[in-house]
Amino acid sequence: MLAKKYKGWISLDYDSPRKGDGSGTLEDDVMRNRNYLVDVLKVKTLKPAVLGKSACEMYCVPPKI
Repeated sequence: MLAKKYKGWISLDYDSPRKGDGSGTLEDDVMRNRNYLVDVLKVKTLKPAVLGKSACEMYCVPPKI
């Protein structure tokens, strides 16, 4: 995606954490994936993380009726 200069949205699918499996919370999992995008893949277009808020809550514009 980076090599092709993709500039659209991507969607990630997450499983709910299972009690006692050591994976932490859903937020922990999201942050691990975000950190991989930034630290390993060097993605520079991500906005700062805001735990407890979806991207759409922060950035989507309601349709005009």
